[in-house]
Amino acid sequence: MPTRILNVSEVRQRFTDLVRKLDDPIYVTVYGKPQAVVVRYDTYEAMLERIEELEDSLAVLMRREEPATDWETFEAELDAVSAPA
Repeated sequence: MPTRILNVSEVRQRFTDLVRKLDDPIYVTVYGKPQAVVVRYDTYEAMLERIEELEDSLAVLMRREEPATDWETFEAELDAVSAPA
């Protein structure tokens, strides 16, 4: 994937054309410093989905470190939470 770095003025002038032909990300700079990245919508959605999957995996791994609860204790805690006040 080739890296394309454009300054914000160039992106502003060619935005419609850049978006129509967008295959690889475009890094946008302001005064030579990176400020934004323009990516295809499907790429962005795939990234969000992957982040969510990784967060779920991390949560599972973190739960594995917690001590296990036996069934009777779990039932008692569940009854206490679901009992009418």
